[in-house]
Amino acid sequence: MDKVIVSGLLLIASMAAAVITISIITPALGSDRDSITKSNRVATKFVGTEIEGLSAVVEGRNGAVISAWFKNVGSTDIRPVSAMDLFLLSGNRFSGTYIEYSSPPSATDSWSVLNPAGSTVWARGETIQIQLVLNASPRAIGTYIISLTTPNGVSGEIHFEHGAVPTPTLTPVPPGISLSNSAATVNERGVGNSDTFTVVLESAPSSSVALSVSSSDPGEVIASPADLTFTVSNWGASQAVTLTGVDDSTRDGRQKSDIIVSVVDALSAVGYRSVGDSTLVAETLDNGCCP
Repeated sequence: MDKVIVSGLLLIASMAAAVITISIITPALGSDRDSITKSNRVATKFVGTEIEGLSAVVEGRNGAVISAWFKNVGSTDIRPVSAMDLFLLSGNRFSGTYIEYSSPPSATDSWSVLNPAGSTVWARGETIQIQLVLNASPRAIGTYIISLTTPNGVSGEIHFEHGAVPTPTLTPVPPGISLSNSAATVNERGVGNSDTFTVVLESAPSSSVALSVSSSDPGEVIASPADLTFTVSNWGASQAVTLTGVDDSTRDGRQKSDIIVSVVDALSAVGYRSVGDSTLVAETLDNGCCP
């Protein structure tokens, strides 16, 4: 009888232990399933998040305003934009500054989304323009890195340089004479009896430059004025020359002449004395001379 009682008590104890174990393990298993599900969600979101730095521009010489463009190249939207972290680092990463989000920009260093304005969600495939306003610490000349990190820890960077605007190197223009036309046509009489072209110097002289304008055949065409003078103040202003056909009372058809523009060395700046002649070809048409 005692053995029966003992066996019964052991059976009851075993069942109680099993119930207690099940009551402990079952919630734990449920909790583990929730944790695994949440972990999967986080992992999926992390894997699907990717951003790419595109370009940065320093606006102004003092480096106080910087515009930067980033693209969401991942498969998920990023939100909220205001929760992203932005660091402005030196090019060698030895130093850096954490820039806080503020819209509109604050009196201290801050960044905000410039375009699309007021955006709180960074849609997948979308490019945003952010603006850094560095009221407290404008950037000195150098190389910098903008590092942008999403709320779930994915980062993108832009490397850029901020430097002094280089002074352009200008190649001196050698002395020269420029004619507006290389050829002209005039009639001996009537309509079309005259034509014009202009003359200008190609670079500033050290003093006045005197030019002579002549025709290789004054019996066919003449040029007026015969002399041009350019000074240090008007050297870049074109001067006009008029060509007039000459009625020679001879049936000679089409006649070509050279209009020669030459530097008068004795009256001209030293730099222009070695400049060669410039020539325009003038054609005179015999449009009926005789009865």
